[in-house]
Amino acid sequence: MVDRMKRGGIGLVVVWFVLVSTSQGCSCVIPSVYRSYYSDYIALVAKAKVLRKSRLDALTVKYDMQLRMMFKSCPPRKVFSVYTTSQSAACGVRFRVGSVVVLFASRQAGRYRVGLCDLNQPWGKLSKAEKSFLLGRELTCRGVNYCGSGGEVPPLGCPEGCPACALSNPSIVCETSLCRGCGLEAAFLYNASTFEPVSC
Repeated sequence: MVDRMKRGGIGLVVVWFVLVSTSQGCSCVIPSVYRSYYSDYIALVAKAKVLRKSRLDALTVKYDMQLRMMFKSCPPRKVFSVYTTSQSAACGVRFRVGSVVVLFASRQAGRYRVGLCDLNQPWGKLSKAEKSFLLGRELTCRGVNYCGSGGEVPPLGCPEGCPACALSNPSIVCETSLCRGCGLEAAFLYNASTFEPVSC
C-alpha cells in the first residue's frame, strides 16, 4: 500500500512538472542572423521550400524540404528533412507547406533539428542586408568553392581588401569574399564579441 502511494506521488510530481513546464511556454532570446550564422551550434544554414509535413509521434514533426540555396555546411540531398518538437511551448517551429524559409538547424543524433529559438522563418522576413549577407557567403565543400547565391566563386580577377580602420581595431573582424565583389566591397566587418555588423 505504501509503495503504491509512493509511486502515485511520484506520478503526480511528474505530471505537475510537465504541466508547469508546458504552461511556461517557450522562452528564449532569438539571436540575429549574424550571431546565428557564426554559432558553432548551428550546423546548417539554407534557403528551402517546405514540401511536406508529417507527424512521427506525439512529440516529433518532420518537414521535408527542397533545397534552394546553401549558406553554411555542405549541401545535403536536394530533398532533405528537418525535425522539430510538435509543442510550441517546447519551442517547436511550424512551417507552412509551400512556403520558402531560411533554416538555421543544429545536428543532433544524425538529424537536422530546428526550433523557435534558432531564427527559422520565412525568407521574405529577412531584411535586404541580411539576405545580402547570406548570399555573399563563400563556402568550400568537397574541394569546390562556391557562393551562397549559387555557382562557383569568381576567379581572382580583382583584389580583396579591408579598410585601414578595421585592421587597426582589434574589436573588429574583417572577412572578405569575392562573392560580394571587388576591393572594399568584398569586405564584411563585424564585432568580434557580438558578431553584429559594424562600420568604421
